[in-house]
Amino acid sequence: MTNFLTAVDHEYTRYFNLFEPVMAIMAEARKASDHNTFKLCSDLLHKVLLDAAEGPANARYFVKAGHVVPLIAMIHEEIKTLQKQNRSAALTVCFSLLQCSVQCIVSDASANVKLAPIRDQLMDLLEVAGVDRFCFAIACTCVDVEDMACLQYALLTLHLQIFLVVKKRTDSVEWYQTATVSLTTLLQNILTPGGSSAKDDAITHNTMLVILTAFRLLNIIARHKSSVIGTFLREQESARTELYHTVGAFFGYVSRNETAALERIPQDGSAQESSLSKSFEDATQFGITMQTIPRATLPAYCADGSAFTPAPSSARSSVSQASTVHGGHGMGITRAAIHELLLFIGVASIGEPKVQEIFSWGKGNGKPLLQVILTALNINYFTKGRHILFPTVLSIIASENRNREIAEREMDCKSLLDFLLGEVQCLPQKQQKKIKASEVQATPSHAPAIPASEPVPPLTPEPEVPVKKKLFAINWADLTDSDDEQPVAEKPTEAAADNAAP
Repeated sequence: MTNFLTAVDHEYTRYFNLFEPVMAIMAEARKASDHNTFKLCSDLLHKVLLDAAEGPANARYFVKAGHVVPLIAMIHEEIKTLQKQNRSAALTVCFSLLQCSVQCIVSDASANVKLAPIRDQLMDLLEVAGVDRFCFAIACTCVDVEDMACLQYALLTLHLQIFLVVKKRTDSVEWYQTATVSLTTLLQNILTPGGSSAKDDAITHNTMLVILTAFRLLNIIARHKSSVIGTFLREQESARTELYHTVGAFFGYVSRNETAALERIPQDGSAQESSLSKSFEDATQFGITMQTIPRATLPAYCADGSAFTPAPSSARSSVSQASTVHGGHGMGITRAAIHELLLFIGVASIGEPKVQEIFSWGKGNGKPLLQVILTALNINYFTKGRHILFPTVLSIIASENRNREIAEREMDCKSLLDFLLGEVQCLPQKQQKKIKASEVQATPSHAPAIPASEPVPPLTPEPEVPVKKKLFAINWADLTDSDDEQPVAEKPTEAAADNAAP
């Protein structure tokens, strides 16, 4: 079998459509519980679809010939047994094949407009078949370490789906809420199983890939549908509690695994060339996030014991061997997960006092959540990596007094002002005038909301109050990329207009 797999004639396979008999045999083997035959067929399909040279052409033919439909049908049948048997080799293999096929079509369509109709038709098929619901079911059910590969393949498929249709679902608030609940539930089950923080040896390579993918999905929803995330967290106290425990458990893991020893994220040269400021240039060198999320390795129960190990094309994604070495998952996975989470909580906190409030929470006499975050990160995040951390800190402390006190104890807040002013100076003149106008028109609610009857906290020196007013009058959302939607500036009240009048 090994010799056969290493000598595949890809052109012959496509010309005579050998995918059809292989798919038929695999479907019958699944029904008959013939695991050996099923694994042999799946190994062959992985070999053909993930080949470094011929994989893209094979995947295009695989999709055009309609072989995605039987894959989805097998996934649907396996989903029905999730409650009885979480660990399903057939479900893992089918989602792996589906994900790599969809990934290839999406990647090729971005470079070749002729493939756009095929991509759109494939996305419509996934939506009609309810593949997103399958992904949500897996996210809420499969939480064992052995299920992480299946989970990640499902999340990667959902990632491709959300990324392409997020702007089309303008009125489906329930869909985004379902996705948010499923992802936050998944993260809580992984990071806080049984109500306590997960042990470090439980965070394997595949587990960290699942965490990274889930954070990336939450980011996509938050950046494009910020109102949905804001409303959901504002109205659901249980959702804020889940977010608090999830963030605390993850940064607790980070603090126990020194971030200075974590792997580096590959530098993005294209981003560096188009940088707007020196801090952003430093951040690209430090590493922002991963452009392509690696695929998880297939678990042992999905392999037939042959010498073949599926390895995708380096142009699309890459695979690392599983590892349980703390802080050494490779390829920048852990550090990218940190950055994705920092971005998500930063976006979710903009203009949401109730969300900002959870960062001042602490269990008993324990540390507040913001303190846990700041102490878990090494000094690099306050210097050359400030472009990653500071915007999130600004959004968290914008209208929350306790968070500002915590930040003053743990860091030099003057560096926040220097960072913000430096970023404003790098903006086009039109945007700078807009920010200056917002400072003049700012209402008293933009200033630190310390009641007049209460004394000024000892950690907040009185001479620095005017500096803070200028600091928090600037909305971090105004500093986002030009392709993002700009927030609507808040209109000043009549009282503020009268006060501003000479």
